[in-house]
Amino acid sequence: MKSIETRIILLNTIDKYIYEGKTGSPEEFAAKLGCTKQALFGYLRDMRKKLAEKNVRIYYDYVEKSYRYSVQGHFTVGWQWISF
Repeated sequence: MKSIETRIILLNTIDKYIYEGKTGSPEEFAAKLGCTKQALFGYLRDMRKKLAEKNVRIYYDYVEKSYRYSVQGHFTVGWQWISF
């Protein structure tokens, strides 16, 4: 099991590639991330569950050969400090 810090970095990296439209095929994307295709699908499944709460989908664009978000935005993980 990956540490929470490692998982956060990985999820942020996945988001960056999706946002930029540079994932490539599932095999290529997994290689870029240094994980198996099955692990990639697990991360995408977890992201999809969270994004579904916001009515956002992750889908594979066969023309562009990249995963995409259904709306413009970022998947973020972490803590945000709010000053009053």
